[in-house]
Amino acid sequence: MQLAYYPGCSLQQSSALYDVQSRRIFAELGAELKEVEDWNCCGAPSAGKVDDFMAVAMPAEVAPQQFQSSTSFSSAPSSAKIRRL
Repeated sequence: MQLAYYPGCSLQQSSALYDVQSRRIFAELGAELKEVEDWNCCGAPSAGKVDDFMAVAMPAEVAPQQFQSSTSFSSAPSSAKIRRL
């Protein structure tokens, strides 16, 4: 099974180990991850604290990218990202 994978900025910085662990678990389950192309920050770490509009607008830009991928399912291994997307 192929999944669209949206790591987000926090999984590439402060939570890099979580990204490694997530990728390994998906591999063990036989899922192939296809990283969403040209993704941007969903705003989960800070946008909601600064601007309510940006807290909605930032993830709204990412969602169509996930749905336009050639995969049937999507994964964003972060509770904050899932809530925003």
